[in-house]
Order: sequence, then structure tokens, then C-alpha cells
Amino acid sequence: MSGKGEPFVQEIISLHTSGNFKGILNLIQDVYEASSQDKAKIHLLHLISWPTPTEKDLSCLAAAIFSLKVSHIHSIGCGTGLLEWLLSKYLLKHYLEANTDYERKIEVTGIEADFRWWTSSYSPPQFIPLQFVGKDFAKENPFAEFDDMVMFCYCNSVALFRTYVGAFLGTYVLIIGPLSSTSYELICESENFDEDLNGVDLPETFNLPKANWKLILLKRFGLVKTDHVAVYKRIEKAFEPPRRKINGARTH
Repeated sequence: MSGKGEPFVQEIISLHTSGNFKGILNLIQDVYEASSQDKAKIHLLHLISWPTPTEKDLSCLAAAIFSLKVSHIHSIGCGTGLLEWLLSKYLLKHYLEANTDYERKIEVTGIEADFRWWTSSYSPPQFIPLQFVGKDFAKENPFAEFDDMVMFCYCNSVALFRTYVGAFLGTYVLIIGPLSSTSYELICESENFDEDLNGVDLPETFNLPKANWKLILLKRFGLVKTDHVAVYKRIEKAFEPPRRKINGARTH
């Protein structure tokens, strides 16, 4: 079921076409506030976006990404790309307010694997252009050497998550998804990039090796209280030149 013909989905498509991102956020909030009366709309909403961001969530996340001077985000398994499109609108707002060269604005690229599905008449609508990779990821690595952020949203495969992170050479990893434990509420508002959050015990699809990555942001994200966003920064290792091996050295 693509849901494309449903009036609710058509309304979102129309708002997207006109560039009315705030209208889409208002619609998402209206659906959740009336969720007990209209479960069908909740189902349709999840067909096109699992996360349910608010304007405050996107504004705060965009501000954090902008402050990190990120120029390109690759979103893995982005689906329809509605969340990515909404985020890109808030990122552009920060760039324009900072008088940054428009041609150097941040780019968001959606990555998907099933070309046949996403180009079929049965697929949900797409809100950003998609780049497709095949099963042989090693030959079709979508990352360039200087790409600086990769994004995972509701990733359901630990193996694929590790494969993409292992192939990524950039600096930041952004993860959005559910954290079921209420203990995360204690730190969910942390936005202090100098605070050490690596003591937090996270599930596998949120967890990167502490030897290589530092958790710099963890907070609630969206209308569903278990949804969180995390940002990791790669730990730069000091370069140590190899020691010279001196053969047959003698002292006199």
C-alpha cells in the first residue's frame, strides 16, 4: 500500500510541492493530537515518515549541525525522505541568516537499495531525490572522501549499520530512533558538545565504538517520547611517524 491516493497523503504532497514545511509539521502535530480518533492517519503518516518531528526539534538539530560546519549529509535508508526535506529547510534558514554563500549550502542526499520498489507505482511518494546502491556495497560505496555526516533513521539492521559506518570516512554520524529505557530522559536534553556522554549505554543501532567515536549530543526528538537523536564525532588520532630501525648500531 503506497497511500499516494489518500487525501491525507495528497495534502502532504501538496504542501511539499508548495514548499510549505511548517504546514506539514502542523499537520503531523494535528494527527498525533487526534490519534485516538483517527488511527488510519497515524498509519498513513508512518508510511511516509517514522519520526514525528516538531518545529523546535528541527530548529535545534539544524542549529547543532550548522555549528559543526557540516556541508553534506548522506541519509541511509531514508525512505520517502520527508524528514530529510524538512531538516534541509531549517538548515537553509541558518545558512541564509548567516549570510553564507547559497551555492555552498548544505546538501542532503537520500540513499536507498531497492531501485525497483522505489520507482514502482506501489511505492510511497519521495520528497527528495534518491541515490541507489546495489547489494554489492563494497563496489558501490556512495561516500566521497570528504563527505562529513552520515545519517541513520530507524535503522533496523545492525549488520548494515556497521557496514555503512565502516565505509564512511567523514567526521559525524547522526542517528534518530527509539530508545525504550526511561533512563535516557536524564540526559535527553544534553547539547553540550564538551560533555562526556560516552558512559551512556545505548542499543546496538545507536552505539559506535568508543575508541573511535565520541557521543556529543543526545536528546529527545519528536512527538513520540521514546524517539531520540544522537550525534557522534570521530576521534582524531595523533599521527605518529614510524620509528627508524637502526641495524647494527654500535657505540665506541
